[in-house]
Parts: sequence; structure tokens; C-alpha cells
Amino acid sequence: MPPNAGMTAAYAHITSDAKDRLMSVKTEIATKAEIHETTMENGMMSMRPIESIAFSAGETVELKPQGKHIMLIGLTRALQEGEEVPVLLEFAESGV
Repeated sequence: MPPNAGMTAAYAHITSDAKDRLMSVKTEIATKAEIHETTMENGMMSMRPIESIAFSAGETVELKPQGKHIMLIGLTRALQEGEEVPVLLEFAESGV
């Protein structure tokens, strides 16, 4: 992340034990966290917020570059590439 970038993406592997939907994300290291998806439209890559990510029972979803990911906006401190940070995940059925 360049100095003073103010935002970055977070990646993870998330497995749900039951059918559920990831509805929101929060973290203390950013003033705002959103679930995003990168898509290719008319030869251009774009990124947009999405409302949720659906999970089947036992399914693992990979949040990764050029796919679904978490955007951390308004960082409260500088982060190092590869640094692990706590993120609170809120699911529709199983809660936090």
C-alpha cells in the first residue's frame, strides 16, 4: 500500500458450516469496510460494492484480488503488505 493511500483491500478464505450469507464486515483499522467484487465489463475491469456473499453448507469462499474482496476505507493507520488484521464478519443466519 502506498503511503497515504487511505484504503486497501483485504483477502481471506471463509468457510461456512451452514447455508448463510455474509452481510457486512467491520474493522477497527478503517472507518468503513465494504464487501466488493471486481468484474470485467466491455474490456474494462471495475470494482463495485455488493450487498452480500452467499454460502452453501461447508463451502469455502476465497476473497482474492480480481474477485470478491473486502475494501478497507479510511484507514486509521498504515498497513504493511501481508499484515493480518482483525475483521468482524456478520452473517444473516449465524450472526457475528
